Amino acid sequence: MCHLRRFALILPFALAMTLPAIGQDAVVFPDGFVLRGKYGKEVGGPMVLDSPIELSIPCDYLNTGTKWLYFSNNAKKGIQLVKGAKEEKEKEVEYKRPAVQGPAPMPKVVGEPTISIGEYNADGRRRITIKSQGYPEERIVQVASQITPRFVFLNSITHSFRQVYATSELGPVAVRALLANHPDLRDGWLPVPDPMKRVKIAEFLLACGWRAEAKAELDKTKKELPWAWPKEAADKFDQVSAAIDKEEVSWVLNELEVAVAAGQYKLAGQVLKTYQPKAADKAALERLTKLKATLETLQPKFEATRAHLRALIDEVTGADRHKAIASVSGAVVAGVPGKAVPVEWKGLIPGAEAVYAELHQDSLDRIETFAQVADQMARERAGGRPSKSKPEQALARAVTGWLMGKNGANNDPVSASKVWNTRAMVTAYLNERAINARAAVLRKYNQSTDVLGPDEIAQIVSLLPPIDAENLTKRRGKPVDPKQSGAPDVFKMESGALPDDLEGVAYYVRLPREYHHGRSYPLVVAIQDPAVPAAAMIGYLAAECDRHGYILVSPEWAMAFGDKSFDYTGKDHRVITSTIRDASRKFNVDQDRVFAFGYGQGGTFALDLAMSRPDQFAGVATMGAAPVQQFYREYAKNAQKLAVYSVTGELAPGTDGLRKVYQNWLPYGFYSILSVYKGRGPEWYAAEVPTVFDWMNRKKRVRGLDSLRMDGNRFDAWHTFREGDNRFYWVGVSDLMPGNTLTAKKAERPDNPPIAASFSADIINGKTVVVKTNRGVKKVTVWLERGMVDWGKKVEFSIDSGVEKLKPIEVKPDLELMLEELYRTGDRKMLFFAKFEFRIN
Repeated sequence: MCHLRRFALILPFALAMTLPAIGQDAVVFPDGFVLRGKYGKEVGGPMVLDSPIELSIPCDYLNTGTKWLYFSNNAKKGIQLVKGAKEEKEKEVEYKRPAVQGPAPMPKVVGEPTISIGEYNADGRRRITIKSQGYPEERIVQVASQITPRFVFLNSITHSFRQVYATSELGPVAVRALLANHPDLRDGWLPVPDPMKRVKIAEFLLACGWRAEAKAELDKTKKELPWAWPKEAADKFDQVSAAIDKEEVSWVLNELEVAVAAGQYKLAGQVLKTYQPKAADKAALERLTKLKATLETLQPKFEATRAHLRALIDEVTGADRHKAIASVSGAVVAGVPGKAVPVEWKGLIPGAEAVYAELHQDSLDRIETFAQVADQMARERAGGRPSKSKPEQALARAVTGWLMGKNGANNDPVSASKVWNTRAMVTAYLNERAINARAAVLRKYNQSTDVLGPDEIAQIVSLLPPIDAENLTKRRGKPVDPKQSGAPDVFKMESGALPDDLEGVAYYVRLPREYHHGRSYPLVVAIQDPAVPAAAMIGYLAAECDRHGYILVSPEWAMAFGDKSFDYTGKDHRVITSTIRDASRKFNVDQDRVFAFGYGQGGTFALDLAMSRPDQFAGVATMGAAPVQQFYREYAKNAQKLAVYSVTGELAPGTDGLRKVYQNWLPYGFYSILSVYKGRGPEWYAAEVPTVFDWMNRKKRVRGLDSLRMDGNRFDAWHTFREGDNRFYWVGVSDLMPGNTLTAKKAERPDNPPIAASFSADIINGKTVVVKTNRGVKKVTVWLERGMVDWGKKVEFSIDSGVEKLKPIEVKPDLELMLEELYRTGDRKMLFFAKFEFRIN
């Protein structure tokens, strides 16, 4: 039995379907993401919502068999359509039964019906029983009329209805049963099974990607049929066996490359130590050799670099004397003095100790110059030659390179001390809860001799480890039962009061394999549907997050709603922003790679975030979102710089509204993709999750100068009617006109929102800031990141066409402003050093 929310078959209509040809086309996006299917263009499409007239714009799509993929075919945006790649045109294995469409219409349903789904019988049929209060029981009979390695097509012989499932969704057990009962593969009347049919089943399982199941099928067949086979069957057996071995090599190599990209070097190393490929061509052997070389080079280099660090720290501090005495006497001798470190170097040693503790294989390049110098020093000493570099100079390279990046490395111990002391100041500042205490920390720093320039401080901040790093061996969070979360090693965290959120948030977190505070990781915020516990959302995404090295969090969002549906006021955005801030303080989150993934009403929420706070995400993915499209008539354009990937079912109630939102994106080249499964409802589409992660792996947040400009020739307006949606990248708007403001009363009718306030903005040649408010805005705030203008020079501000150009203003970095914004948001990448406020007459 299952609830309609999880498996919605019942809608009073069914749509026609055209299956794709075998030869697939490919859509290649600028970041390398690829979609495949049979290309087509619709004859017509829905109205573009922000057009004053009904304008029908056909959409481009790919038909994969299982679903339609709608995308923007905009060559100007670097999107390429590759027609019928030659290697895709080979014949695909498929098994068919007669496809007959039943005469009965789909039954009407009220309330919340229950649905029971039977197993497939020997004729490839299954029965679906629907019980709805006040209506007679309905029985729908489906037949698997087409089975391919990519999809299974289900016709109804009783009703006008059809569905398509990805073969991977059904799983190897169900698919094998369907194959074994198919007339072309079913054992005949003879008491001895046909080995060729069994081998063909194994071949099909392999084409589905199920290597282990294919191998098991061959082994079972050989065991059950030990006698000599006909030559054709024996040759086929050998052919499939060889193909299994070859596919295994390809799979192992792919997974090893993914593991290395995710920083999971222990796992990759363990596999490579024992793995012996059974069948590998030249290309595969080259990939394997490259992987081995990477690990065999990287790990020794990492260990040698840490050993050099330890030895040089001990030499500078005199700790090497204690170790030498201990090695002779077997005990540490008290009273042996260490070396006195000059006061102007006082930050050098704690800085070097931090490098030693935080160093990770993926961040070795930050101290590459140190590693080179330390290696040279070791060779010189081993050869009895005097070293050209002093130990403190080498450590200075390590500290400055680690804290400021490879290009910031230098060999001055005094400079290294200043850099470390500056990082210590920033850390102390961000850990003070009271504003007066934070001000005191900054005041003390400004009175010291350690003061660095804004660019240097911004670079230090961008490479900070977690400010309030979680002790990974003694977690503060509460462990969660895997039965509740669907995955091991899940913890429930409590944020406590936050700068913009006195209530704080509760959320669940799971770290990827081999997580280390010295490496930054992408973050997925999983947003639940009220029917799914927040902890359970972790289980839905844990495997792919683990595989690709993502931190996964799921806030307890839906509990705030009770029995209500998604709230359009925007007041619950704080749950997501607060979760991101708190997780970023405890774990090393790459703020340029934060993603929202929403399911059901959580998907609607995620879309709302995409159009309200696009500057906080690298991408937003949804599954089963049901937006009220009128609400986003103008808001939709706010996603012009944000990648969005939505998954839904053809029969899901929200698909029409979702499609109309996409009509605001696809004609203009927005990087948005809509995946619509055929004949399906609002379900969890597990087969789509790996594709979504492949899509996310290539994304980074847009920042800086290009963020508010659509392209080189025009500006697109940004829209808001909620007071909380008050900053888009580097322009903030507030004090909206009453007629352009969404009140709680108006939010009760999301299909009739107010006309949104709007503005556009750009920075020209780094010296002229142009902001044009189209309507509804009383106040504009311009926030400036480093690199956006020429600091120390005068910048012109042109605010509105009806306001005369203001006098040029000399822009100077404001360290306190930057630190306060950093404290408030926790965003270590988008750092603002100045802000200017303007009233609109």
